[in-house]
Amino acid sequence: AYLKRFGTNCNAFASFQSGMDYFDVRDVGYVSYRRIFGLVVALSDPICHPSNVHAVVARFTERFPKAIWIQISPELASHIAQTHGHYCSQLGSENKVMLNTWTMAGKERQSLRKTVNQAKTQGITIAEEPYLGQQSAQHQELEQASKNWLKTRVVKKEVKFLVRPMEMEYRENCRYFYARKDSHVVGYICFDPIYRDDKVIAYAPNVSRAWAGFKRGLWYSMMIHAMNLMKEEGIEYIDLGLFPARVSQEMESFESPLVHKLMNFIYNKCGWLYSCKGLDFAKSRFDGKFTKTFIAHRSRLPLYSIGAVLKSSGVI
Repeated sequence: AYLKRFGTNCNAFASFQSGMDYFDVRDVGYVSYRRIFGLVVALSDPICHPSNVHAVVARFTERFPKAIWIQISPELASHIAQTHGHYCSQLGSENKVMLNTWTMAGKERQSLRKTVNQAKTQGITIAEEPYLGQQSAQHQELEQASKNWLKTRVVKKEVKFLVRPMEMEYRENCRYFYARKDSHVVGYICFDPIYRDDKVIAYAPNVSRAWAGFKRGLWYSMMIHAMNLMKEEGIEYIDLGLFPARVSQEMESFESPLVHKLMNFIYNKCGWLYSCKGLDFAKSRFDGKFTKTFIAHRSRLPLYSIGAVLKSSGVI
């Protein structure tokens, strides 16, 4: 019930992935968190009414005073810093594409139009289909597509926690778009619902795989197909989620300069660790609106905490 009433952040649905614990405030909402190498790590803002956020955070902090918060909003970061004494540093950015103004027209969309046309020329079809479950022949195709895709990545295993896994027991209102060539799956995107007041208002493409043999980027064609359909349905926006280490050079007063420098270093110099620049380039082509997202931590330079989160997420 909380998710459908208050699940407006891009990680709200991901709070139901396996391995999560929940700090529940009865009749108010919850904080989802994970225990990672002796740390308590809260995932994103509390799932509750905005008027109750501060109270839920206070109770959670009382229970777990040394907890860190990851991928939280600027508003929550400011509150935690001022009220609970954390450092709150930019983790990266998030991005929303408003569908009421989204269009494929114009010079700036020319490369995306070429991508769609090339997919058609190569006989690739894209359609929305239900996910048939882990025991299906469909799932075996998805597994193979995923393995082929991971071979081309810097991180050659599934990322989790910050990105939820494909297989989840709870899948209500998730939507799946598949690209097929010669009837075989060569790419797919799973969109998670984002809610407000018991209504799906947006979607987040949280799991995606695409055939590397399609040189112009098959992911774009699948995204465009889904976005055009969702726009027709009246969906408000697509939340492209986290752009890791893409930090604004304008720092807030409560930020740690050391963490800010570290994120800049990761973005510019650590492509061997994770392709932050590549992800930024791919997602930025949709021209959405950027907002800062933060990590709240107790020490000025939380190297152990950041390393533990990366290790648990499968990045290192």
